[in-house]
Amino acid sequence: MPKTAHKVVVIGHRNPDTDSICSAIAYAELKNKTSSLVCEARRAGRMNQETEFVLKRFGVAPPRMCTDVNPKIRDVDYREMPGIPGSTSLRKAWVPQPEPVQQRRRGRIRGAAPVGLP
Repeated sequence: MPKTAHKVVVIGHRNPDTDSICSAIAYAELKNKTSSLVCEARRAGRMNQETEFVLKRFGVAPPRMCTDVNPKIRDVDYREMPGIPGSTSLRKAWVPQPEPVQQRRRGRIRGAAPVGLP
């Protein structure tokens, strides 16, 4: 699968225990192998002795420390939504568009149906 240039950082909680760090490592590896994402496991705090022992025992490199987890504008994905031209008057823009006509026949809705109805 082709990899994208944007890197995803996978971390656990602020005071990481063995579960938190091993979960970040496993999830980053899973996403790297099953998606087009480029993921890197990181930790958000100092590792305890148990975690150091487990990683050393299984030959896994400890994840790097991530000191700043505040989102940046460049990190936010957004989708452009279709809108109306800037020249449209506020009055015309405010008027709701007609909804699709719904017809009921034998208890069934034809046309657009609200979620949850048959």
